[in-house]
Amino acid sequence: MIDSSPMLLSSHCLPIPATFRFNSFETTFDAAIRRSPEGGAQMVVLGRLGELPFTVESKEIRRQLSRIVDASSQIPYADISLDRSQSIVVRGQIAFNGIPSPAMVAAGATVITVALKPICDLVNSCRGPKAATA
Repeated sequence: MIDSSPMLLSSHCLPIPATFRFNSFETTFDAAIRRSPEGGAQMVVLGRLGELPFTVESKEIRRQLSRIVDASSQIPYADISLDRSQSIVVRGQIAFNGIPSPAMVAAGATVITVALKPICDLVNSCRGPKAATA
């Protein structure tokens, strides 16, 4: 019989390095955990919120999404930028004092994605119903 009590999640540590993928707010996020040189571990969460349209495709949506990316410096735990292919990339990171348990990893991923929710919602609303079906 497997013990599925909450204590199991907090009593075991993850093998480091570790990677995993999860979906939240209509976005797929990739997470990676690695040991940090100072001791402990660091988790980086990366998500792609779609591509910035060319001006010819939609000048207004491009302007709105560019403003969102520019204003994102106020968001805690995350950086939002454009990569070389004009994809909107969100990146958050959290440091752990020791090797994290699965519960600590879940909590850290939640902190990052909840901080990103307003941005995900704004980006999705700028794209409108057409983006939801694409």
